[in-house]
Amino acid sequence: MSLLDPYEMLSTIKNRVTDVLDNDLSARQELYEQWLEAMALQASWVVEGTLHGRLNEEERNFFLTNLETMARDFSRFFVDLDASTLEKLWDAVVGALWRAIGEAINLVLPIPVFR
Repeated sequence: MSLLDPYEMLSTIKNRVTDVLDNDLSARQELYEQWLEAMALQASWVVEGTLHGRLNEEERNFFLTNLETMARDFSRFFVDLDASTLEKLWDAVVGALWRAIGEAINLVLPIPVFR
C-alpha cells in the first residue's frame, strides 16, 4: 500500500507543465499553481480513499471523472495555445495524475483522451 504525496505530485505536474509550455507563465502562475494543487490533493484523496476502503469502484470513478474535468478545464485555461500544445499539456497533467494514482492503488487506469 503506497499513499500518494500530493505535494510530490504537484511538483511533478508543475515540472511537466513548464516543460510543455517552456515560456514565462508569471501572469497566470498563481492561478495555475492553485489549480494544480487542487488536482494533486484530489488525486491523493482518491488513492487514500481507495486503499482504505472508503471509496468503492463507482465512487472512485466519479472522483476520477471530476478530476478529468478539472484537468480539461485547466488545459482550456491556456486558450491562446495551439491544439498540439494543448494536447501535450493534457497528456503531461493527466498522464502524471493517472499513472501516479494507478501505481499507488495497484491498478492500471485508462488515461482519458483529450477532447
